[in-house]
Amino acid sequence: MVTKKYLNSFIKDFEACKDSDADWNAKLFEKCDSASWSETLISRSSHLRKNFEENEKRISELELAIKGPLKDKEYKNIADAAMKIYQDGYDDIRVFDLMLSPCIEHFKETKDLEYLIPAIHAYCFEYEQVDYELSVTPKYRYSDILVYKDEYPNLTSRYSRLTILKAASNVIARILYSEAPNSFLNMYHLYLEMKALWEKEEVQKLDGEDEEFLYYMDRMLQPLSLYGNLDSLNEEEWAIYQRIIEEQLKHEDSEYYPLILSLSEIVKNHNHLISDGECADYLIHRFDETFQKISEENDDNGLQDYL
Repeated sequence: MVTKKYLNSFIKDFEACKDSDADWNAKLFEKCDSASWSETLISRSSHLRKNFEENEKRISELELAIKGPLKDKEYKNIADAAMKIYQDGYDDIRVFDLMLSPCIEHFKETKDLEYLIPAIHAYCFEYEQVDYELSVTPKYRYSDILVYKDEYPNLTSRYSRLTILKAASNVIARILYSEAPNSFLNMYHLYLEMKALWEKEEVQKLDGEDEEFLYYMDRMLQPLSLYGNLDSLNEEEWAIYQRIIEEQLKHEDSEYYPLILSLSEIVKNHNHLISDGECADYLIHRFDETFQKISEENDDNGLQDYL
């Protein structure tokens, strides 16, 4: 039986090793003389090796412990443990694959969406944290969650419902710089599907006034205005793009409003309302203002607020 007690012990020891690794890595950046730094480097190497060996042993034991088939309660215990590690902010795709993959397959069979949807999302997020070779593809994608979007009103878990919106937002955002045919329309149609879902009466009763849900609905729209391959748009797509920009120009309080102003100039240029030179002059002026503002505030992270 894969018990909560065993899994809690695994989490405690696994996270402690990760914390120890982070502490030793941080020591390398502490101010000291060269001799002390060399000693720290040697000690760090020894401790990281020890932590790696200990965690490898724990992971091997876990792999044996959760080798199926298991009972439904055991799969839920494992999924809860994986989500605890995920929400604590520890990234390790090997551990998440080990724990979540069998759970995802089980919850697919049992149609337990309250567990399935968050598990797929956590797996996809963790997969993106590692630099895999391009030949390695994930077992699951955010789009796998959207298969269940029509079940949204039937989900009792707020987190599971929110995760559907997060997944849609992630799918749209990952098309942002795609050069594949119909990429922009694919983004737009998915946004319309999610907007139609969001506007259903039963969905609004559940989450319509929840600010976090509203944030992710807005986050789905932003990539459409930020689409990075405007040269590929046909006239139908340009008409849609222009409507999106015009709609967002109404929201002057948006953090993206300065950027929308710049994008509106690009639309004007496309419609031959301003010349190439006028458009370029405006954009150069905006960039000059942006970098002057950043320089004055000495805030390199503030670029997105002014573009």
